[in-house]
Amino acid sequence: MSEAPSHGGQPIKVTTDLASFKELLRRLLVERENLSSLTAGQKDQVHRTTRNFYLRWSHDIEDLLRRNVQPVSYALSLQSARHMALLQDQIPYEVLYRTMKDEMDVVAQQLEELVERLEAIEQEAARPVNDVPITHTHQPKTFICHASEDKERFVVEFAKRLRARGVDAWLDQWEILGGEGLVERIFDDAFSECDVFIVVLSKHSVEKPWVKLELNTAVVKRINDGALLIPVVLDGVAVPNVVSSLRWIRIPDLEHFDGPLDDVVRSVFGVYPRPPLGDVPAYVGGKQLVGLNQQDGTVLQLLVRSAFDRDQDEVDGAACMKEAEQAGISAEAYEESLVALETEYLIEVPRGLNDWRGQPFLTPAGYSRALPAVMGDSDDFVRRLKALLVNEFPSGTSADELAERLGEPRRAVIAVLRELDSRQLVKITESNPRMCHVYSVSPLLGRDVK
Repeated sequence: MSEAPSHGGQPIKVTTDLASFKELLRRLLVERENLSSLTAGQKDQVHRTTRNFYLRWSHDIEDLLRRNVQPVSYALSLQSARHMALLQDQIPYEVLYRTMKDEMDVVAQQLEELVERLEAIEQEAARPVNDVPITHTHQPKTFICHASEDKERFVVEFAKRLRARGVDAWLDQWEILGGEGLVERIFDDAFSECDVFIVVLSKHSVEKPWVKLELNTAVVKRINDGALLIPVVLDGVAVPNVVSSLRWIRIPDLEHFDGPLDDVVRSVFGVYPRPPLGDVPAYVGGKQLVGLNQQDGTVLQLLVRSAFDRDQDEVDGAACMKEAEQAGISAEAYEESLVALETEYLIEVPRGLNDWRGQPFLTPAGYSRALPAVMGDSDDFVRRLKALLVNEFPSGTSADELAERLGEPRRAVIAVLRELDSRQLVKITESNPRMCHVYSVSPLLGRDVK
């Protein structure tokens, strides 16, 4: 966990890998630029599409910060009156786009400030420091607070094993010679020198006045000096309230406690038992589609590629699910994405009696949304298709001939022709799922080619 300079008196803590977090923020900043591309079309469709885009964008920001930044409330205006009005769909259509853009610009500026603070974290972390942290090369002095009844049955062996693992355990019988003052040596020397305090809580110690005094002193030192306090619990006793907020380590078997001992040693040296960090799922590195999160966008691209390969709108759902799993998307997550895509009218899934469900079908909107990612330079593809229609086929032609001339998938050609047909720039007929013919080209299409 990294800590940035304070904001409003509170330090900003980032609880994830900084590079990954900055990349996710960067993608959100880039994605907001896609809002303007959703403003073309009929009023009801534009209203629904732009509002869904804004809601998803703001939700993704809140979710990212909630999972990775403390305090979550860091300087974001996501509870502003303007944002609440957008959530409740109270903004008139005539000013909806401008209101969304203004709100997103404010949030984007705050995200950019956060990125600057994250960069300050990296610079600060790279600077050498004078204080020596608890590391494998530093052997922290560790005081063991315990009742005398626990000394022979557990504490002596426990302290020996700690020392064998590099922990400088302080035990009174090893540190105090005959004639030395017990109180002075413990409270003046041991407590002032120790980095770590291990409090052995057992059926013998929880009510001992001496142990309570040592425990209270250790708690005060932890608060004032930042010393580490580790409760070790024997006999299944209840943990006193004074340390109930700390993580304690239970030792159920006093004869065999290698596992809990390793846990104590890791705590003393500040070594977190995190599993190895794996690679980022393959779909995270893919292209972001407008209005979709990374997972749903990846599934839509897989479906479109399947439609291209099969040369039909119906896709091979089983094959797409297998490819999704190879990209790091589980079967459950894949099914969830299908529901999300269907809700956005990007695919259709036939359903029948007894929970029967057919293969997904791509809709024209689904093709349009995915083409920029699937086709590479889709703008160039669309320009070449329009130019071919205007210059060589003003009286019409077939999708097969257009696909052959362009060297592009026939299903991609049909998807663009459908979109042009919806805008009355061409007129097409589809006599069956595999036959598509252009029988009229509007003169207005030439304006797009110029």
